[in-house]
Amino acid sequence: MDRVDHETHPLHKTVRVVTYFPWLVWKIVKANVDVVMAILKKDMTIEPRLLELKASQRSEIGRVTYANSITLTPGTATLSVKGDDLIVHSLTAGAREGLQTGEMDRRVSDMELGKGGPSADDQPALQDDEPGESTGAGVGRSP
Repeated sequence: MDRVDHETHPLHKTVRVVTYFPWLVWKIVKANVDVVMAILKKDMTIEPRLLELKASQRSEIGRVTYANSITLTPGTATLSVKGDDLIVHSLTAGAREGLQTGEMDRRVSDMELGKGGPSADDQPALQDDEPGESTGAGVGRSP
C-alpha cells in the first residue's frame, strides 16, 4: 500500500499559494462592494448573464481551483466544468469584465505551473482504481 489515495498536495507550490490567496481575498472584497453597490443603487444595475470561459490550466486541480475561485467571488458562480470549458453566471457587468480580462485564469495557471518549476504534468492525475485495489474511490461504480 504505497498511497492513501490519488489526490496529492504538491508542497512545492505552497509559496505560490501563499501569494495567490491574498490576491483572491482582495478580489472577493472588491466583488462584495460591487454587488452591494449594484443592489443599493436606485436603478439596480444587476445584469445577470451566462459566460463561456476557457480554462488554461493543465491539471484537474488547477481547473478546480479556477472554478472554485470564480464561485468564491461574489457576483459569479461556476455552473459547469467540462474539460477546459466553464459556464459561469455573472450578476453584474463588473463581475463579467473581471473574468473576461483573464487575470484570475493567469494567476491560477501561474500558481499551478510556476516559472521554471515542475509542470502540472509531473503531478499524478486523478484516475480510476486499478483492478484489485480498494481505496474507496470507486464506491458506487460497477467494476
